[in-house]
Amino acid sequence: MSDDAQPNPLPEKTEIHADTPKLSSSWCPSSSSVPPAAPATPSDPPEKTINGENNSSKSYKIISTPQDTSLVPTLAVTLWLGWNGILVALSLYFLFFASGRERLIILGVCTASLVLPAEFPWRWGERVGDWMMLGAEKYFGLTTIIENEENLLSHANAINPNCQTQTTKKALIFAFEPHDILPYAVFSFSPALKRLPGKIGRDGCCLITSAVFGVPFLRQVYRWVKTYPVDRGTFLGKLRRGESFAFVPGGVQEVIHLESADSNVCNDETSNEKASENTNDDTDETNANSRQKNNEKPLTLYLLKRKGFVKHALATGSPIVPVFAFHLDGSYGYYIPRSKIVHRISRAVGVVPLVFWGRFGIPFGIPYPKRIVVVIGEAIDVESEGSGDDDDDDGGVSEERVDRVHKVFLRELEALFERHKVEAGYGGRKLRIV
Repeated sequence: MSDDAQPNPLPEKTEIHADTPKLSSSWCPSSSSVPPAAPATPSDPPEKTINGENNSSKSYKIISTPQDTSLVPTLAVTLWLGWNGILVALSLYFLFFASGRERLIILGVCTASLVLPAEFPWRWGERVGDWMMLGAEKYFGLTTIIENEENLLSHANAINPNCQTQTTKKALIFAFEPHDILPYAVFSFSPALKRLPGKIGRDGCCLITSAVFGVPFLRQVYRWVKTYPVDRGTFLGKLRRGESFAFVPGGVQEVIHLESADSNVCNDETSNEKASENTNDDTDETNANSRQKNNEKPLTLYLLKRKGFVKHALATGSPIVPVFAFHLDGSYGYYIPRSKIVHRISRAVGVVPLVFWGRFGIPFGIPYPKRIVVVIGEAIDVESEGSGDDDDDDGGVSEERVDRVHKVFLRELEALFERHKVEAGYGGRKLRIV
C-alpha cells in the first residue's frame, strides 16, 4: 500500500488567520508538495493577498491538516465511503455464490440493519463516526478557508423572530458545491473536526439524499457522521430550531451533467509514481498537455432550477452561505449511461445509475487521495417573508423575491470560486451553471 504522508514534521493541524505562503499561487493543493506553514500572529495578523493584490479588508481563517494516506486513515475512509463497494460485492455473492444458509444470514443481517434505528449503537456509533472523520481529515489533507468568521458568527447569533421561541438564534444554510460523483467533502462540517466556530460548529451536520437511509448499513454509517435526509420536514425543522447545516443544492442531478471520464481522473498517487518512472520528453509533453486540457474544462453546476432552499430560507429568515470545494472533481473515474431513462430514474429514486472506481482501481471503492480545499464565503442576508406558522411551510414568500435572492446566491458562489481558483490550481477554469 502506498503512503503519501508528508515527510516534513508539520503539526497535525495548522491554524492561521491571515496571508501566508500556504496558499500562494505557486502551490496547488492536489500536488504532493506540502505548503510551508507560517506561525500565526493573533495580535497583528498579516494581510491576505488575493491574485497578487493586497486586500487589507480580508483576513481569512485557514486550517490545514498535512496529508496522510497510510493504513489507519485509509481504513477510516474505507469504513466510511467503502460501503458502496462492499454492498455491491455482497449482492453479487448473494446472487451467484452463497449457499442457502448464507443467504439467510445475509438477509437477516440486512433486515436487522433496516429495522434498527439509524443511530444504533448510539454513543459507540458516534465515536466510530468521529474516528472516521478525523481519519478522513488526514487522508484528504483537508484545508478549510473561512473568509469572514466574524460575519458568520454575527448572523448565527442573531435572534430569529420566526423560530419556535424568542431566544432561538438563526440557522445558517451552507450551500455546498460541487456534488460530483460523491460530495464527500461536506465532512469538513463535522463537529468532530472543530473547523467552524461556536454553535455553528457544534450543530455541524449535512443533509443528503434520502435514498441513503433506505440502504442497510449505509443508514447507520452516515448517521454516525452526522448526516440526515434532505427532505422538507428535516430542512425546515432545523431552520426553525436554529440548527445550521450544509447541503448540496445541485443534488444528484448534477452527476448527469458531468463530463466524460476520459481525462477527468486525477490520481496524485499514481501520477507521481509514473512521473518518477518516465522522464523522457514525450511523456513530459503529454502530461503537460493533459494538465492543460483539464485546466480548461468548465465545472458544471446544476443550480438554475434549484430554488427550493431559497424559498425555505426566506420563509425562516435564514442566511445562505456559499461554499465551494476544490479538487473534489477527479476523485473517481466513472461511466454514466447517457439516456432519458437514466435521467428519469435518477430523479425518481435520488440516485444516478453509474459505475465508478477510485483508489487501487476498486469499483465503487474509496476516492483517490485528493487534497481537498473547502472555501466558505460570507453569509448572504435573507430577510424573513414567512408567517412563522409551522403549518405553513413557505407561506407569504413571493416568487419574485425567491428569484432575486437566488440570483444573488449564484453570483456570490461564482465570485467565491473566482477569488480562490488561481491559488487552488484552477486558473483556466470557469463555472458553467445550468
